[in-house]
Amino acid sequence: MSAPRTRCARPSARFRPRRAAWAAADAGARERPPGPAAARAPVAACATVLALCFTYAFVRYVVFHGEPLASVPLYVTNKAVALGAALLIAAAAARPHAGWARGARSAGLCGAALHALASAVLLDPAYLPKLHGPGGRLSGWAELAILGGAGALVAFGALKLARPPGAPPRVARRVAHVALAIVGVHCAALGARGWMTPAAWPGGLPPITLLGFLAVLAGLAAAAAEARRSAPRPASPPR
Repeated sequence: MSAPRTRCARPSARFRPRRAAWAAADAGARERPPGPAAARAPVAACATVLALCFTYAFVRYVVFHGEPLASVPLYVTNKAVALGAALLIAAAAARPHAGWARGARSAGLCGAALHALASAVLLDPAYLPKLHGPGGRLSGWAELAILGGAGALVAFGALKLARPPGAPPRVARRVAHVALAIVGVHCAALGARGWMTPAAWPGGLPPITLLGFLAVLAGLAAAAAEARRSAPRPASPPR
């Protein structure tokens, strides 16, 4: 006669609190906020973008165009900040759910605000003669560019600072995309007339307004593709 089989003893009750503590510790480790290195990564990326934009603006306007070094602190830096803001905001629109998108939007908004303040100081025929007519007044294209830039800045600022708590995320994204399109209008109104004459580009380098416009187009195209991918698909009818 075979010996009766014995069941494996269940874990003692004294081990259950330990297992619960281990599970809680594991869940806490997964929910732990990123460390200092991960938190500094978006800041370093934004700083790198601005540094590259400043290098491009310096080479184009100082080295090839012949702007004096006295114009670097405000005039050249303003152009670099404007391009960096457009790149960061467009990148955030293209990848809205990425971990770095929130930091990019914040940095882009700060850059846009700085660009607006600096441009208000530089809005003079001595600095920007192409924006003024013979009598010293702003041209129609210049007024459209200023209106578009101010409108986009207000829209982005409202979404970032005064967004209603109950606003649906889809509505906020659409408003952000419209504001980004207005940034493209701002760039085109400022420099579209010079985009068609590449022979006149200093050093063969494209204008910053053209680069900003292309960044806006790329951001809007990527955002549209992301929206199509994330849209719920209709259920197929039963066969």
